Amino acid sequence: MDMDIAPIDSSARVRAMTLGALKATDAMELAQMTIRVTNQMVDECIEKAQGNPLFLVQMLAHATDVDGLVPSSIQSLIQARFDRLAPQDKKILHAAAVLGQRFKMSAVTQIADLSVYDERPLQDSALKKPIDDGYLFAHALIRDAILRTILRKDLRALHLAAANWFEKRDVVLYAQHLSFAEDPRAANAFLAAARDARDGFKAEDALEFAQNGLSCDPEAETRGALLRVKGDVLRETGDSEKSIACFREAQKCAAHALDKCRSMIGIAAAMRILDRIDEAYTVLDEAQTIAEGGELLSELSNIHYLRGSLHFPRGALDDCHKEHSKSLEYAQRADLPERQALALSGLGDAAYARGRMFTAHKVIENCLQ
Repeated sequence: MDMDIAPIDSSARVRAMTLGALKATDAMELAQMTIRVTNQMVDECIEKAQGNPLFLVQMLAHATDVDGLVPSSIQSLIQARFDRLAPQDKKILHAAAVLGQRFKMSAVTQIADLSVYDERPLQDSALKKPIDDGYLFAHALIRDAILRTILRKDLRALHLAAANWFEKRDVVLYAQHLSFAEDPRAANAFLAAARDARDGFKAEDALEFAQNGLSCDPEAETRGALLRVKGDVLRETGDSEKSIACFREAQKCAAHALDKCRSMIGIAAAMRILDRIDEAYTVLDEAQTIAEGGELLSELSNIHYLRGSLHFPRGALDDCHKEHSKSLEYAQRADLPERQALALSGLGDAAYARGRMFTAHKVIENCLQ
């Protein structure tokens, strides 16, 4: 087999190799090592495989099952082998193909709704091979070919079964399979995945999951929540203008005071970064009216924290201290440690800027605690 090795940096952990087609002599050697069939059949398989080792091995295995018939394409080859399997073996392969290139039999049998299954027929099929923690399709083309044998209705049902399997195990796979199943719960599942990624500081994943959720055509409330997650991540990654656009769109989706208030807080937070301070004050004033009307303690703590942070660069240190004190009060009433820490950080900054070093030191120690 011809092989080109790409030059790479000496510190790299992988080496890229481009594999050429098998030479005729290599193909014959592989054929003789793989299985024994007639020389005529070997020659025909080698000719049709055109140097592709996957195609060659599968055709040789197929040739032992149906003497004299060699399919001319990988799809028809896998289809022919698949058609001769027992119904429960087909169910297993369908469930495995839905899971991906790698799969565990415990998950596959659950998704296929088989409580007892004898793995031996598939062990000899050359369609899959064992790995440390489960199984692997012998080639990605095999999995693709099997997926094409599944009717659309059955495919949705399998994805739904896979989603049920992953519901308590993996929030991302749960969301993805719900999406493939065209289930209306997919948007909320992507929302949960996006929030987890955002809270874990995985910005790219959070944006991807939020966008996936938005692509599910969610209802207004869920759409607004997805836009707020997206807005949070865009702000934290330095794209404040797009963040403001997301929060404005989320504000249009808001049917409740809480959602509207949170959207406005997001707008003000991005404006603060852009030094649009006067505009941010106006937005926060309106948000505060909504929050006070609904006794939204967490939001009130956030509003006063942001207003205090707006006062700081203008040198209004007394006002800064006053706002962060209010933020701390609301955070304590709501028993929110993270918001308390933020308020204390603002109070520490205000004390330091006013030259009150001992007070600043004490407040920052409390913040760290």
